[in-house]
Amino acid sequence: MILKLEREVDFDSAKSFLESLIDYEKKPGYPRSLEAFLEFLAEFDNPHEKLPPTILIVGTKGKGSTAAFLTAGLMSKGFRVGTYTSPHLIDIRERITVNFEKIPEEKFAALVQRIAPALGNRRGIRTFFESLTLMAFLYFLDEKVDYVVLEAGLGGRLDATNVVNQHATVITPIDYDHTEILGNTLREIAREKSAVIKSGNPVFSAPQEPEVAEVIKKRAEEFGAPLHFLNGSARIWDEKVSLTGSEYSFAFKGSERKLRVPLLGRYQIHNSALAALALEGIGIDDFGFESAVLRGRLEVLDENPFVVVDGAHNPFSMRVAFDSLEELFRFDKLFLVLGISSNKDLRRMMDVVDGRACALIATKARNPRAMDPWLIAETAEDYRISKIRVSSEPEKALEIALKMASPRDLVFVTGSFYLAGDIL
Repeated sequence: MILKLEREVDFDSAKSFLESLIDYEKKPGYPRSLEAFLEFLAEFDNPHEKLPPTILIVGTKGKGSTAAFLTAGLMSKGFRVGTYTSPHLIDIRERITVNFEKIPEEKFAALVQRIAPALGNRRGIRTFFESLTLMAFLYFLDEKVDYVVLEAGLGGRLDATNVVNQHATVITPIDYDHTEILGNTLREIAREKSAVIKSGNPVFSAPQEPEVAEVIKKRAEEFGAPLHFLNGSARIWDEKVSLTGSEYSFAFKGSERKLRVPLLGRYQIHNSALAALALEGIGIDDFGFESAVLRGRLEVLDENPFVVVDGAHNPFSMRVAFDSLEELFRFDKLFLVLGISSNKDLRRMMDVVDGRACALIATKARNPRAMDPWLIAETAEDYRISKIRVSSEPEKALEIALKMASPRDLVFVTGSFYLAGDIL
């Protein structure tokens, strides 16, 4: 697709142009190359080298939440913060924000128009994600932000965000995900993700499985990067969770503080504590997380019955989500609306669901990678689920669940961020 540059483009045209590019979120087999991306960045005078202090986040689970807490913590100190995350739930502009405000439509369109000629001049069109990453860099420089928070898109080593020389690296829990690209073992996946660690820059990690921790330690030692694990460097106690958020006490290097988290779930205590560790580690203190905003994470849409939406998309996040539901909510039966991507480990996700849902309504997100809901339903027959239904339309699947549920029950929509976005 060629963008006509003789006139100003509107937001919808700009969005359509970007979506016409190769998207490895939807076509994960596409070969990636940082070398080619760096050549692309050079045509724009290397904006990645001019960014203010940048925090780069990698991991399997909790990257978006941790990014939100880092942003909120920096904002509470009066800093202007540019944040780049993925995927989006509803609006592509969610990916590029300043102080939680989405990039305006007219600026989004102007940036697409700015980079389009370079895309056309290249020997191979750059990807959707790389183009958005460049746009984020340019926008943050235009907006003169004080800090940048970057969430890696996929893996780490070959991810477009890995072109920055970050001020600090944050590693969230690493588990099995995207195994067709990152490797079939935790050790292989950890190598891909920890490859973002660079010389001398501090690393702050969530608690990890022993083999993962070993890989991270080795990489940090090789590059002289100070390493702090949350479970070794900080202390968390007096945890309190409720449907209005959570509170806990946090201590690091002799300082103690009480922190409040507006997002639901005990796991958000641990995500925010990792952000707190990183902020303390780079010299930011007396921060707060009250302004953190993030949709699609245990988001309550209705009551009587409860309707909860979460973007859990791998066995680890599915287990955490179900544990959180059972801790936070009081309900009789759970009705599950499930739709996952075709590259996910369905059986390991169903192992989490086994015996916890009385009914499953299989569906599919409006995404080309979505798994056939009939395959989900067929697999679900091997598990302790009383009723199984199928609907290819997410909204109709939710309607089916609501008709089956009583006011004292809970309807849980999960399996992918794409499905969450369709419902929201």
